[in-house]
Amino acid sequence: MQQEWIVDVAVHFHATHALRSLHDTFDYELMYRSVKQLMEQPAVLMETRAQEIADMLYEQLQHVAHIEVVITKPYPLLGGEVESSQVHISRTYAEK
Repeated sequence: MQQEWIVDVAVHFHATHALRSLHDTFDYELMYRSVKQLMEQPAVLMETRAQEIADMLYEQLQHVAHIEVVITKPYPLLGGEVESSQVHISRTYAEK
């Protein structure tokens, strides 16, 4: 039985990076499609998938300061009543 995973992503910019136009930021739709495509591939561990998402997003968004990825598994099959389990991956990058 395959379980649902919910992915939340937060992207933080360096305070000194000027955000004056869409060109200075990133394409949220592209980010969504990229994460969705990765999530459609089989994965054994939420931890591994969260790391893969963070790595992929950093390759696409080289000017970010911090990326946070949270994967939530609602009502995991753990042999008891558990509302959810979560994995948090947080990566901070030096300003380029």
